[in-house]
Amino acid sequence: MKVLVYGNRKMDAILWDASTKDLEAAAYLALFTYLDTEWQVYADLKEPVAWDEPDTPSKQRQWYDRAAKGDAEAARLLLGWRKARHYEYEDGWDIHSVLRPKKVKVKNESATASR
Repeated sequence: MKVLVYGNRKMDAILWDASTKDLEAAAYLALFTYLDTEWQVYADLKEPVAWDEPDTPSKQRQWYDRAAKGDAEAARLLLGWRKARHYEYEDGWDIHSVLRPKKVKVKNESATASR
């Protein structure tokens, strides 16, 4: 089993099931949505800024716009880009393999995984 884990110094970790390609894509979108709505970490990408050319928005803004429309790959790219640059609330996530999962409540699922 693979899980996407997110946490920061102000909260406990959240887990999303990422065991299949579809679940992993859904996990990236869920984390993107969580960070966008709960922490407003993408406020800087919602409006154009001075250094954006009118016809060529920044790569981050392009990824944000696509992710906001449900593009999981764009969400993954945006999360990865900002994590690599140590943005405070976006660098607390990672994909982990869980070899022998104990009973863990996974976000957006009512089922639990067991040994």
